[in-house]
Amino acid sequence: MKATVFEEQLIRTLETRSGGTLMGKPDLIPVNNRAEVRILKLQMEGGILMPIVYSEDYELRYNQGEKLETLADEILEQVRRTRERMPVPENFFRKYEAVRGGIYCKVISADKNRALLEQVPHERHEDLAVVYFYELQEKWMEDASILIRNEHLELWGISVCQVKQDAWENTLEKKQVKFCKLSRVLAEFGLEETEEMEENPLYLLTNVQGTFGAGTAFYPGVLASCAEQMGSDLILLPSSIHEWLLLSADCRRTEADGEELRSMVREINRTQVAEKEVLSDEIYYYSRKSDRLTRI
Repeated sequence: MKATVFEEQLIRTLETRSGGTLMGKPDLIPVNNRAEVRILKLQMEGGILMPIVYSEDYELRYNQGEKLETLADEILEQVRRTRERMPVPENFFRKYEAVRGGIYCKVISADKNRALLEQVPHERHEDLAVVYFYELQEKWMEDASILIRNEHLELWGISVCQVKQDAWENTLEKKQVKFCKLSRVLAEFGLEETEEMEENPLYLLTNVQGTFGAGTAFYPGVLASCAEQMGSDLILLPSSIHEWLLLSADCRRTEADGEELRSMVREINRTQVAEKEVLSDEIYYYSRKSDRLTRI
C-alpha cells in the first residue's frame, strides 16, 4: 500500500539514522472494536521480530511539534531493546509446532468486529465471539500477542477444529479461573474493607493473569459453578475484555432494573474503559436450568 507523506519522511529518517540497517513499509491492521489502523512494519537484517509502529500516533505528535529525528530515535531505542530482550526469528511463526503451545482463547464483541471476524477463525456466542491468539512470552512488550487469522491456518495446513482444540486445551490449563467477591479484589489493591464493601453484591470473574479473562464465562462448567456458589441464576455485566462482574439474578426484580444495569454498563464503557478493551454494551443472563448464557 502507498505510504502517506509523513510515513515516507519517517521511513527515510529511520533508514538514515539506523545506517541503512532498518527498513519500513506501511500496512493496515485491525484493532479490537475499531476499523483498520495504519502501521509501519519494520524489518532488519536477520529477520528479527520488530515492534509495531502505529504511524498515526507518531504523525499526531509530529503535527504537535515534535521533530522527526526525535520520533525516529525513540523507535530505534524500542528496536534496540527488542533485539536485546527478544531475538525471535521472523520465520518462527511459519511452523505450527513452534507456536502450538502458546495459542489461547479470548472474547471480543462480534457486532463491533464484523469485518475482522471474516478474516479469523472464531466461535459465535450471542453478540460475542471467541477468537484465538498467540501469546508472546515477553510481558514487557506492549500488545505482545498475534491474532490467529485464516491465512495462518492455510500456512500451517491445519483445520479450524485443530486450532480451536489446542487453544482451549492451553487456555483451560494455563489461564485458570479467578472468581471472588469484588470487595476482596478491592482489598487486594489496598483499600480498607468496610461494612459497605463487604455487603457489595458483585462478584468478579476473570483468570488468574487478569488479562483476556472474559473468556472464562465460556469455560465448561464455570458459570454453573458460580451460580451454585451464589445460590441463584446470574446476571453478567461485561466489565471489559478482561473480566465480568456477576450479580445474583434475584437482584433484578423488574425490567427497569435491567435497563438501569445496561445503562450503567454503557456509561462505564464510554467513560472508564479504553475503546479497544470494551467487550459489550449489553447485559447477560445465565440460567441454571438451561445451562445457557443469553443476552437480556
